[in-house]
Amino acid sequence: MSVNKMKIGAVTVCAAVLALGAAVPTIAQSSYEEEVNRLLNLTQNIANSRGFSSSHARYNGQLRNSEERTVTLDLNSGTSYMMIAQCDRDCSDIDMWLYDENGNLIDEDVLVDDTPIVEVTPIRSARFSLRTRMITCSVEPCYYGVGVYAQR
Repeated sequence: MSVNKMKIGAVTVCAAVLALGAAVPTIAQSSYEEEVNRLLNLTQNIANSRGFSSSHARYNGQLRNSEERTVTLDLNSGTSYMMIAQCDRDCSDIDMWLYDENGNLIDEDVLVDDTPIVEVTPIRSARFSLRTRMITCSVEPCYYGVGVYAQR
């Protein structure tokens, strides 16, 4: 794990507590994780103002340049969905692709930006795959998160 992405103070406190034989406190999230969560909270507010609400748990993680992760989403027919990713300050480009259960590309956002958005209104309930790839991360790894919102 990169020292650039950790709060050194929290680690120092834990080391001091261990040396004294006391219980170890839970290490706080890194400032990068907190940043992504704040951005996702703002994204959720924007989605809510457009009539969308959170429909799935957030997906959070870390990616290096050119790394990708795929998650599966069970989506219901007739419901409009919007998936929005956010990444930390060291990320300047992250992309997303949405595929149906047969592997057909449904939507993609491959613009050079750090907030990709893909949308779908399925004609049948099915399991979809959402692929997220880190394109440009200046200090690896970069933290990212994806919010999934539904308009019912």
